Amino acid sequence: MFCYQRNFHSQCEAVSPQLFAQLIVSDETVTRIKGYRNRLPELQQTKAELERLRTELEPLKKAKGEVDKRRAAELKAQIKVLTASQRDITSLKTGLPTLMYQVSQFDPTASKKGYRGHWRKQEAARLNGLFMLDVDHVDSPEALFASWWKPTMDELLADGNYHANGEAIARWADQLGIVLAHVTPSGKGLRLVATADAAVGNIADNQLALSQRLGVKPDEACKDASRCSFCPMFDDILYINNEKLFNYENKDYDEKYGPQYRKGHSQPSTATAAAAAATTQQPPQQPQADDLDERLTKGYRNVKYEKIIEQWYALVSKGMPDAGERHLTLLKMAGDLRYICDNYAPLLERVLKLSDTGRQLVDEGREQEIATLAADACKRQLWRDIPKRLQAVMEAAGVQLAGAGADADARQVATVDYGRWWSRLQPLLPRCPAMEAAVKPLPDDHKLAGVLAAGAMLGTYLTRTWWAHFDGKDYRLSFLVYIIGDAASGKSFVTDLDRLIMAPMLAADRVGREWERQYKEEMKKRAASSKNAKAEAPEQQHPVIRYVPSTVSNAMLYRRLTDAIDSNAIGPDEQPMHLHCYTMEPELATALRAQQGSWAGKNDLELKSFQNEYAGVDYANDQSVNGIIQVNWNQVVTGTWESLARKIRPSMVLDGLVTRLVLFPMPSNQYMMIDRRNAFRDHDRECLLRSLGLKLEDVKGELKAERLVQFCYDYEMKLTEEARIEQDECLDYFRKRIPLIMMRYGLTWLVLRHPDKALNGEELPIDDDDLAFVRLIGDWALMAQMRLFGQMVMEAKQREQEQFVPRRRSTKIRQLYAMLPDEFTQEVFKQQTPDSSPSHTATTIQRWMADGLIEKLDNRTYKKKYKEIPV
Repeated sequence: MFCYQRNFHSQCEAVSPQLFAQLIVSDETVTRIKGYRNRLPELQQTKAELERLRTELEPLKKAKGEVDKRRAAELKAQIKVLTASQRDITSLKTGLPTLMYQVSQFDPTASKKGYRGHWRKQEAARLNGLFMLDVDHVDSPEALFASWWKPTMDELLADGNYHANGEAIARWADQLGIVLAHVTPSGKGLRLVATADAAVGNIADNQLALSQRLGVKPDEACKDASRCSFCPMFDDILYINNEKLFNYENKDYDEKYGPQYRKGHSQPSTATAAAAAATTQQPPQQPQADDLDERLTKGYRNVKYEKIIEQWYALVSKGMPDAGERHLTLLKMAGDLRYICDNYAPLLERVLKLSDTGRQLVDEGREQEIATLAADACKRQLWRDIPKRLQAVMEAAGVQLAGAGADADARQVATVDYGRWWSRLQPLLPRCPAMEAAVKPLPDDHKLAGVLAAGAMLGTYLTRTWWAHFDGKDYRLSFLVYIIGDAASGKSFVTDLDRLIMAPMLAADRVGREWERQYKEEMKKRAASSKNAKAEAPEQQHPVIRYVPSTVSNAMLYRRLTDAIDSNAIGPDEQPMHLHCYTMEPELATALRAQQGSWAGKNDLELKSFQNEYAGVDYANDQSVNGIIQVNWNQVVTGTWESLARKIRPSMVLDGLVTRLVLFPMPSNQYMMIDRRNAFRDHDRECLLRSLGLKLEDVKGELKAERLVQFCYDYEMKLTEEARIEQDECLDYFRKRIPLIMMRYGLTWLVLRHPDKALNGEELPIDDDDLAFVRLIGDWALMAQMRLFGQMVMEAKQREQEQFVPRRRSTKIRQLYAMLPDEFTQEVFKQQTPDSSPSHTATTIQRWMADGLIEKLDNRTYKKKYKEIPV
C-alpha cells in the first residue's frame, strides 16, 4: 500500500489498484505528459535564454546611466515573460497527481495554516518497505530497461513487445525485488520501485545497492521517504507486479528504519556509499546499438533513406508541408518510417533528420522535438504488415519487397494454420450429427468454413426465436458470412450446401413467386390492350418470399422484408414477428458489377441487419414501400479477394461492417492439383440436410441457454481486460460484437443437438464440448477479422485522429480550484494567485458559490464540494 496526492496542496490518500488504473489512463494525465514532452525543447531554449538574460542583467543592476537603466528594464521585462512561459510549461508536469511509493500512510499533522490532515511530511511518514530508484538523463529509457533483463528473441515472441507483465521479465524482476518500472513524464528518465532489504540498510542503502547491480547512477533525492513521484501514463509502464505493488507492507522495516526517517535522517551508511561509489561514477549504462552511420549509409535494402523520403513526400503528403503543418507531417512520417527502422527510436530520429522538414527543425534548434517524435512513434503498436501506403512509397523508390505487387494484398494477411483449427473442430463434430453431415464431403481445412456457412443457413430457419443477451436486450439469429478465396479455391461448396439446406425455403417461396409471375403477365396484358385495361385489376397480394437474390432493387428488398411476417409467431415485444430473408451470392464480384448503385444503397441495411435494427423510407412514387421495418436479412457470400477489396474500401472501413462479418479466407491452392474422384451422391446426407429446415422452422419463442450467455460474457470480459492492459486499440475495436456471433452459432448448434428441448421451450443442456465449440467460433471470428482488416482499420483510425484534433480547454481556473485545500480562506486563495487583485479574488469566489462548486462555512472559510471542477 502506498499514498498519493491529487496535487501538491492536497492531503495524502491510499492508492487502490482501481484508482491507480484510473490515474494512468485519465485524459488529464495523458494530455499533461504528452504536452510536457512536446514542449521540452521550448523549455530548454527558455532556460538557456533566461540564463543569458540574467547574465547580461547582473552588471546593470547598479547602473546609473539612463541607457543602462532602460536596457535593464527591457531585460527584466523579457525575463518576466520567459519566466511565466517556463512556469506555464512546468505546470504541465507539476499538475500531475503525485505518488509516494515508499510510504503506507502519513500520520495526521498540522499544515502551515493550522489545518490537521494527512500532509506529505517526512516527520509523519510510515514506511511500507518499498523504495525508489530514479535514473535521469537517459535518451531511451525503454532500451536501457531492456538491456538489463536482456530478452531473447524467443521471449519477445512469447511475451510480446508490449507485455508489461510477461513471464520472462517477471522472472528477472523478482530476482531484484522490482515491482514497478516506468518512464518518467519527461520521457528521459526511468523509475524503478522495489522491495527493500532490511539487511542491506535504509532506503538510500537499498537504492545504492540496486544501482550498483544495474550499473547506473541514482537520483539521490529519492532517499527521502516523503519523496513524491509524478504519475506516469499507461504507455510508459514497462513492468508492473500488481499483487506486490498494492499489497506489500513490511511493518518490521518501518519499526527498524521509520524512526530515523521521521527524525530527518535519510543518508546512506558510509559502507554502502563507499561500495557504490566506484560504479556510480560512470555514466548511465546504454544498450549496445548498431552503427547508425553505417546503417544510414547503407539505407533500407540498399535504397537510400533520402530516396524513400522523397517518394513519401510525393505520394503521402502530396508535397512539402506549409510552415504550420511541419510537426504533423513529421509525426505522420515517423509513424510510417518506423517500420523500416526496426522500430528503433535512435535510428528513426536520424532518418527523420534526413528529410527536408527534419532539417528545417534542426536549423531552428528543435532537435529535441524530433527525438521526442521518434520515441513516441516507436512506442505505438506495430501491426503485422507494413502499411500499404508505405509499401507504395517503397515500390516507387525501387525497394524490392518480398511478395511485392499482387502478392502483397490481403492474401498475405490471411495465412492461417488451418491444421490447428481443424484439430480443435474434429473432436467436436461427432457431438452434432447434423453439422457433421453438412461438412462431411469437404477437405479437412475447409470444414470450418462449412460450419460457418451451414450454421448461417440453418440459423436462418430459427427466425422465429430469440434470446436474452447479457446486455439486457433481446436478439435474433442474424448472420453475415463471407467465404473469400482465389478462383477455383474450393469455395463453391457453399452452392452445394445452399442447394440442400435451403430447399425447404425455396419450395415455400414457389407459390408466392408463381402468383407474382401471373400478376405481372396480367398487368402486361392490361397495358397492351385497351379492352383489357377496362377489366377489373387483379388484387395485389403480399406473398411471403424469403429467398432473395442479390440482384434485387432496394424497393423490392423492402417489400420482401415487409411481407415476410408470421402472425402466429409472437416476438418478445408481443407483436407478430418479421421473418429473416436470406441471400446466397456465389460471386460477390457479379453482384457488385450488376448493382453499382443499389448495392451501395444496401450497405445501411446490411449494418442494421446484424442487430435487427429498424429502417424505413417514405418516398412519393407508387412503387416504393413506405414505413418502418425491422431489418432481418441473412447473407452467405463467396467471392475473390479483388471483389472483397471493392466491397470494403479503406475510406469506409470504420462503418462497422467488418466487425459484423464472419469471415473465412480459403487456403491457397497454388501449384496444387485437385483430387481425381468419381461422381457420388450420398442420398442419406442429402435427405437429412433437406429435412433440417422443416424441423427448425417449428421452433418458436425464447431460446434459453443461461450458461452459454454467461460463458460469452466471461469471454468478452477477458478480451476487454486484455485490450485495456495492452492498450491494444485493434483488439478493442474488433472484440465488441464477437459474443453475438458466438451466441448465434452456439444456439444453432444446441438446437440441432436438442431439438425436442427447443420445441418445448426448455432450458438447453450445455456441456464443456458445447462451450469448446463456441470458444472456437469466437477465436476464429476475432482472428479472421483482425487479420483481414486490422491493418486497414488502424490506418483509418490514424487518419481519423490526424484529421480531428479536439480543442484544449483553458485550465487555469480548473488548476486553481484543484490546488486549493478542501477548506480555504480568501488569504489562502490569494497565496495561490499572488498576481490577482482583491476584486478578482472576490469575484471568482462568488462565481464558484453561484455555480455550486463551494459553500460558505463561516465569515472567513469556504469549503470545496468537489476535488476538481466537474467537466
